[in-house]
Amino acid sequence: MNILQKPAMTDISGHIRSRGHERINLDAASPARKPTVVVVDPHQVIRLGIKALLSVEANFRLIAERGDIRSGLYCVTKQRPEIVITDVVGWPVEGYEWIRRLLQAVPRTRVVIYSASAEERYVRAALAGGASAYVLKQRDGQLLLRAVDAAVRGDMLLDAGVTPTVVRCIRSETTPRDQNAFADLSRQEARILALVAEGHSNSGIASRVHLSDKTVRNYVSHILAKLNLQTRTQAAGYAIRHGIDPLQLEQDRHTGIRNSHPNADVIRKPGVKFD
Repeated sequence: MNILQKPAMTDISGHIRSRGHERINLDAASPARKPTVVVVDPHQVIRLGIKALLSVEANFRLIAERGDIRSGLYCVTKQRPEIVITDVVGWPVEGYEWIRRLLQAVPRTRVVIYSASAEERYVRAALAGGASAYVLKQRDGQLLLRAVDAAVRGDMLLDAGVTPTVVRCIRSETTPRDQNAFADLSRQEARILALVAEGHSNSGIASRVHLSDKTVRNYVSHILAKLNLQTRTQAAGYAIRHGIDPLQLEQDRHTGIRNSHPNADVIRKPGVKFD
């Protein structure tokens, strides 16, 4: 684990900000409250590295670290931390099933994946299972801290090294698709949901669909309500798990279909700008 490299990231929370090298704590409403963290990783050197990183980080409190899934799951169940930092690889039970067990034991816990693997099967399993972040161990330790920051707020952060994999997951013709899962969404909402799953921030989505940041936020709120979900993380996992249709997205791009309201489809001519 190299904690000296400059971080590379895609942050889809829309809330993480920095000023130079200074991290800004956006959880100022309760300055005395430190979110609790449990680390579950099969490699001792990784656990020690994260422990050292968190020991100099004032915003979080490490309460336990474990090296196997049995004691890790027991610890998480008993301690009920806000954040679990774990790997999706190297366990007797891997991927989706490991995250499912964690979230089944403590549904309100946020899972941050810290892994050396960017393989599609692991990234897909992690996000479909409900992980709030996927960070590669080759990156700067500050990126892991930002992932925890985002997870605490119910947002999502993807390492730039895995976002191409996420895009491939969504656009793969081999991805099982359940379009009934998106039947209540308009075409614009489906497109925005796919962009959320691809790791784009509100401003990034806004630039792609020619809407304001505020309108995109409203869209995301409508999407969460229609799908009976609570967070962007859940929405991204839902989109990947059910295989949102990339062909519809391409059709939208080529025809210029745009919704001016979450429940209405409006056709505009390519090149015409809307405020």
